[in-house]
Amino acid sequence: MSLSLLTPLRTAEIKAIGTLASPWQSGSLIRRTIDSRTLRRWSLEWTSASSAQAEELEAFHDSQKGAANTFTWTPPGESATTVRIVENTLHIDGHHNHHQMKLQLEEAF
Repeated sequence: MSLSLLTPLRTAEIKAIGTLASPWQSGSLIRRTIDSRTLRRWSLEWTSASSAQAEELEAFHDSQKGAANTFTWTPPGESATTVRIVENTLHIDGHHNHHQMKLQLEEAF
């Protein structure tokens, strides 16, 4: 099974740099970069998906153990990259052959 079987209606790339917040005794926070590379995330969205497509996406999510495993995915217009599912981002709403689905992926280093 592959995520490529389901082509999302929309994708949006979200860029973020990994940071670590460390509290000081004074109550303030010191933030520092934990990786100099930019973490890329993609928000995938499907509208009007069938029940079979919703079941397929949920089965793929479950096979990846949520965010535990990595897999290869090709963002639109780019080359293949290793990604993982961002924890707690799978949302499937709808009924009988009309589902809206959302999922976020992040680049795995």
